[in-house]
Amino acid sequence: MHLYKKVIEDLRAAIEDGTYKTGDLLPSENELCRSYDTTRVTIRQALSALANMGYITRKHGKGSIVSQPKSGLGILSLSGVTAGIGTQKLTTSILQKPVKQDWPDDFFFTIDDSEIKNGCIFFLD
Repeated sequence: MHLYKKVIEDLRAAIEDGTYKTGDLLPSENELCRSYDTTRVTIRQALSALANMGYITRKHGKGSIVSQPKSGLGILSLSGVTAGIGTQKLTTSILQKPVKQDWPDDFFFTIDDSEIKNGCIFFLD
């Protein structure tokens, strides 16, 4: 497993189990570099992934702050995306057909056997 994936999994678990709560600052990039004996590039890759997943927000000059847990958005559900954005009377439609393919080798989560067997859905540009 790539080290940045371990950092992601460790920090995600600490957020989910309440070690880090909403509004808490995560350790600094320098502290994480020392803890994992790695470079800033690796730590930044992990923190960027956590930000993209909604676990943290990153503030320049302040650090990485644990975000409010998202509940009920259902981002993988097309209806959940529409419901999650409020009362703006928006609709959901598929503009491009999804394509099933193998998972990328550097995917940032551990993928189990059933997921490997079923493949990954990509929406092509």
